[in-house]
Amino acid sequence: MRLGQVVAASLAESGAPAGAFGLVVGFDAGLALVDAPEVRAVAFTGSQAAGMALVQRANKRTQPIPVFAEMGTVNPVVLTPAAARGDLAAFTEAFVGSFTLGQGQFCTKPGLLLAPRDSGAADAVVAALTSATPGWLLTEGMATSYEAGLRSLVAAGMATSMPRRSRIHAAARSFAPLRMTKRTPRCHPERSEGPRPA
Repeated sequence: MRLGQVVAASLAESGAPAGAFGLVVGFDAGLALVDAPEVRAVAFTGSQAAGMALVQRANKRTQPIPVFAEMGTVNPVVLTPAAARGDLAAFTEAFVGSFTLGQGQFCTKPGLLLAPRDSGAADAVVAALTSATPGWLLTEGMATSYEAGLRSLVAAGMATSMPRRSRIHAAARSFAPLRMTKRTPRCHPERSEGPRPA
């Protein structure tokens, strides 16, 4: 909220027209905006659930409007055999740094690593996560979604390992990156906010 106020004040001071910038907060507020007759199209980046809610709402209007949505991307990363024989430590550092950047809240975060079976990449990634730093998720909703995603992975048979120092009070919305140590055929990657690959 404070950042939105700063942006609005800066635009006003620079002579931008009134209403050039607005900050909408909350799921219901977003749906209300889609309902507004003045809105002729929607652009959205975020979760599959939120994006589909906007699409459905836009299609229920008397005059449906388009929704341009980038949602639910997994962003696969491919480690080739040649790259695996190269500097695996540098690759691992870059990969882990990319999906933990901003606690995994960037839409460009990689969510799936495709690596040669005997490359050692999976073990290297797990090892690199032991030194990853806990950080803050932006909202209570993101924290709740992150925890629900972890529960669904475990229910599907995923074995996980979390550094002891990461067990910070959940109400504070602070989480350390999670290490997934076993994938089962029932685990299907889908985008999730938070410091874990899909």
